[in-house]
Amino acid sequence: MKANIYLGAAILILQVGSTLCADIAESRKMEILKEVEADHLSDGSTSQENPFAAWIMDLTKEEKQWMIPTARKRRDHWDAEAKAVPEFGVAYRDDWNGLLAYLGDEDALRALIDRMRQSGGGLQVDHAASGRVPVYLENELFLEETFEWLGTDAPQVKQSFGIAASIVGYLHFNKNYPQEVREWAGRTERNAKETQDWTLLRSVVRKWYRANEAFIRAEQYDDAKPGEEIPPLPRIGDTGARRIDLRPPVPESSRGPAPARAPADPATLHREENRRRNSLFFAAGFAVLAGIGLFFAWRRNKHS
Repeated sequence: MKANIYLGAAILILQVGSTLCADIAESRKMEILKEVEADHLSDGSTSQENPFAAWIMDLTKEEKQWMIPTARKRRDHWDAEAKAVPEFGVAYRDDWNGLLAYLGDEDALRALIDRMRQSGGGLQVDHAASGRVPVYLENELFLEETFEWLGTDAPQVKQSFGIAASIVGYLHFNKNYPQEVREWAGRTERNAKETQDWTLLRSVVRKWYRANEAFIRAEQYDDAKPGEEIPPLPRIGDTGARRIDLRPPVPESSRGPAPARAPADPATLHREENRRRNSLFFAAGFAVLAGIGLFFAWRRNKHS
């Protein structure tokens, strides 16, 4: 009986201690609120790996949870702005929903996906904290479509192909999944962009999803496994550059003579001739001045 009492007391102490450790100092809260009110979501430190301002990337797990209600209020502020300039307000609302998805707000994440469905635009969920993004995108991933570009100035692909690309981009950064899955996703995204074989990318992502669907739905992300590999393009020598080799090599014996070099432009020849002449004049002038200097130095030494 006493042992149970002591055990219960120990658990209570640990729980209280962890709660106290999780408390956020008022001064720290004020720092965060100041940044939020300034809409300071990005700065010079942002990159693909670190998409938000440094102060956001440095937030602790407790600070992220504490910040969610404040960020929601700031996001909702832009609804009023949208009445005057709709595009302006919607853009800012999406930015805040992207941040909220990073902080762990599932409702904001689903709002981003719903707006993608309504507008047909792109989807930026790469840094969402949730591990369930592939489940939310299942319907779009399995749309039966044939590949084609949409638009010319800013090319986009049909939805299922774009969603496949979004999923591997998201998996590459998502810390819920094992490192081997994240590395596979990074390779798959890179090799698909190089080969431009979006049909193969969609097929690979679909197979990966079906193989891991049960783990994702059960939130057992540690059990997820990498998928099929998309081979990289062959490399050119040791330069690290890549190419698509569409033609067989031409044998040395069948190659014709080297093409004759085209005659130089007369204006170019004239400029080159002037440059050489000016260089000679400069060198001669320098030699004369050096000789005069040496002569006067010799006379000073002679009379001293």
